[in-house]
Amino acid sequence: MSVAPGPRGAANGAARMLSFTPDGDNMIRTQVSLDEHEYAVAKTEARSLGISVAEFVRRAVREALPPRGEGPWMKFAGFVETGNPRSSQSIDEIVYGQKD
Repeated sequence: MSVAPGPRGAANGAARMLSFTPDGDNMIRTQVSLDEHEYAVAKTEARSLGISVAEFVRRAVREALPPRGEGPWMKFAGFVETGNPRSSQSIDEIVYGQKD
């Protein structure tokens, strides 16, 4: 089932559609423009992953967004692994290096 939240051809030129699926997952339909090279690379990568181009784009967008309810910096949490169990106690040394 689909429900269009506004009239097509609205003043801003955007038409949005909300799609509902039987499992309760709903998405807003949107349109993205890619140049030929971007589309070809995205299509090839999606095919190699066994997913659609749409799913590939959704994953790329999710990767670029900060985690839900967290600040943008949280996507880097745990990014650096030192092997030192006390590293959280000496974060300045890890970030800026040891003092001379």
